[in-house]
Order: sequence, then structure tokens, then C-alpha cells
Amino acid sequence: MGLMSNTLNVSSSARRRLLSMFAVGIAGLLGTVWFVLSPMLSTDPDGDVPGTYDIAGPHPGDITPGQHFTDNARNYGIEADLPYTFRSNRLGFRGPQPLSDGRPLVIILGDSFAFGMGVNDGDTFPDTLRETLQNRGYESIVVHNAALPGYTIADQLEQWRDKLAALKPDLVLLCHTASDLKEMARPTSFRRLMRWDDEDPSLQDTDIERLVEEAGGRSELIRSSYTFTQDALIQRLGAQAPVELKKLQREYNETVISLRDQIEASGASFGLILWVSGYGMAGLTTSALKDVAQRKNILFFDGDRAMQSQGEIPVSSLFLPDKHFSSAGNAVAGRQTANWLIGQGLLK
Repeated sequence: MGLMSNTLNVSSSARRRLLSMFAVGIAGLLGTVWFVLSPMLSTDPDGDVPGTYDIAGPHPGDITPGQHFTDNARNYGIEADLPYTFRSNRLGFRGPQPLSDGRPLVIILGDSFAFGMGVNDGDTFPDTLRETLQNRGYESIVVHNAALPGYTIADQLEQWRDKLAALKPDLVLLCHTASDLKEMARPTSFRRLMRWDDEDPSLQDTDIERLVEEAGGRSELIRSSYTFTQDALIQRLGAQAPVELKKLQREYNETVISLRDQIEASGASFGLILWVSGYGMAGLTTSALKDVAQRKNILFFDGDRAMQSQGEIPVSSLFLPDKHFSSAGNAVAGRQTANWLIGQGLLK
């Protein structure tokens, strides 16, 4: 998939469409892959490629319902050839159609790891968690996969406030990898960028408008504000990098606490899953968040330690060549998390 031209028309309704098009070329490193459009989907009568994400729509999971196609991690700048099938259900989540509105209702928040980048439907973490819990006696459980590639805690807090809280879940699990921390350096969340539409008063955003204007409509400048390598971030922060990185860590931790508080205020339980602790960029790791969770009485599962110490399969088999979880890795993560949830009494 090629990138769009270097200049955006910033004075027309094409702004949001073109921003969506440039997002096709965004290839975040180490799990922050952002995909909005797919070349496998047919075009509409106006010639626009339909979006995979439907952030401005009514669908709680932020994905357009009824999508079904074969994607490939290679499409997003990853060297590995990893085709996988992807389907969205009627509620806009990746996964099968919910058969009922049974209880308990579990919502999974996260990025491309929890979403299941690189593995087929049925092999994602939410899929394996659901299957394990159903086999353990929770036959009526509903697990919604609200994880999306490229999302970090700012996006997830917006998801909760905008749509997911209305579902009144019993349990929300936030799946965290250390690479999420770096994305706190973005000027806004991805959700705000992708839902912006200057012709729709309800979707206007002065911060996005200012960003586009300051970039002179140049897509590569806007893109680099949202997707950057560790080296680019350090270079951008300059001499203040150590101080700014600690600030990003603090902001991330504070937002996790705010999300927890809002979820529990709704009557739902909250749990934190920590994965891939050594996967941090720019020196950021999960260790600080683990310390905060302990101090703030946030229930968390050290999934990274559990996966590294398990003896079911070799650790190398837990991951795909692009470093996302393999089908086997998701299966291990699903079983371990199910055991933790049951042991903690988090399922009603």
C-alpha cells in the first residue's frame, strides 16, 4: 500500500478522507501498527476506499461492522509476510457474533497485541480467553475485543467514555505492553485524529485543525507527529529527553488510574494485564506501572512473567516474526489470564 502524496488539500472536506488515506502507510514499530483502510475492500460509488474504523459511528467497538477480508502485517511496513483473516461483528468488535447478552460481560482494551495482529479469527487473546472460560464453566460469557492496533491509554479512555461504558460490562481488562508508553508523546490520540471532520460541527477539533495548518498540509509532517521511532522521539525531545520521558510515564500512569476509577464508578470490575515488559522504547518499561498498580490497589496480572516461566511451549514460539503473539502465545495468555481471573474472583 503506497502512501498518499506529500500535500493535503487542507481547505476542503477531503481533509479527513486524506488523513485516513495517509494512515494506511503508518507502520508503528513493535506493536503500534495503525490500519484504517484495506486494499482488499471494494470501493464505494464515489471512489473512496471504505474505512475499517468507524470511530464517529454508533458502533461501540470502533470498527465498521461486517468487515471480512484477509489482511497482512506486511501491508503496514513490517517485513514479515503474515497474512491473517479478520472479521468484525454487528457491534463493531473483532470476533464472532455475540449469541446473547449473557453475563458476565467482559471487555478487552488494548493495542495490536490484544487485537490479534498476525493471527486468524479464533486465535486472538480475547478468543482464547473466551474459549477457556467457557470450558471452565462460564458458558454464557460474552467477551468483546475492543483492542485496536495503535491505541494507547488516551484512546482507551476515550473509547470508554464515548461508547463502551454504555454497554455496562461486568469486567474490563486493560492489556498493556511497554511500547504503549511512547505513544503518549503524540499531540492527540489516534481516535481524535481519525474522527476529525471539518465539515461536521460535531466532529470538528481545533487541536487537529491547528496541527494540519502548522504542517502546511504536508502529510509526512502530520504522520511523523503520530508515528515515530525511539531514535526520532529522543531526537525530538533533545536535551530534555530524560525529564520528558519521566513525564510521559507519569501521564500514562495517571491516565490508567483515571480509567480504573471511571470503570469502577460504573459498577464494573477492572483488571490490568502486563505483557512484554522488556518491549519498552526510549527506556520506558512496565515496571513503573506495576509499582503504581501495587500502590493504588489496582488488580494486575504479570502476564509477561507468567509467559516467560511457563513450560508448555518454548518461549520463542510465543511470538511471530513481527514480535506479536503467535496463535500459541495467545492460547497460553488466554489460559493463564482465565486462571488468574477465576482465582481473583473477578467473574460473577
